[in-house]
Amino acid sequence: MTDHLSERTRWAIVMAFAIAMAWVEAASVFYIRALVDRIEPYQANPLPQETMTGALGNVELWREAATLVMIATLGLLAGRTWRRRAGYAALAFGAWDIFYYLFLRLMSGWPTTLLDWDILFLLPLPSQACAHARSKDTERPTVAGRSSPRDGEPSRPQVAGQRARRRLHR
Repeated sequence: MTDHLSERTRWAIVMAFAIAMAWVEAASVFYIRALVDRIEPYQANPLPQETMTGALGNVELWREAATLVMIATLGLLAGRTWRRRAGYAALAFGAWDIFYYLFLRLMSGWPTTLLDWDILFLLPLPSQACAHARSKDTERPTVAGRSSPRDGEPSRPQVAGQRARRRLHR
């Protein structure tokens, strides 16, 4: 179905989908946080137990699962080999995660800094980290997705934004 598309076009499609999905995800989370009065989740009780044990908790778990299924499906559709599929899924995850926080910031004013803590995932168990740590974790799959080798070519890691970092340090 997508065999006729160049790698650059596939990459652009994956990025467009991931960024659009980040907007939808940020809007959904914004609505949920507004509903449970947690626009700024940096509170003593960021996930109120009474909220997470009811219907809203189940909806949130299934929303997270659906997000991961969409990312995996995107990788499966974009790549020709399993290695490329994993690379595209990693690229989509990284872009989605970075833009999710950017859009959440635009919608709600949060996170205010890269050091703000957040609930990362409820699956398989709730985990937390600051936005800076989260962006570092996101950088790895984004770089991995961008640097996965073409079919039959030796692997050459490419670091996204490497030239930009060099310019900043001059």
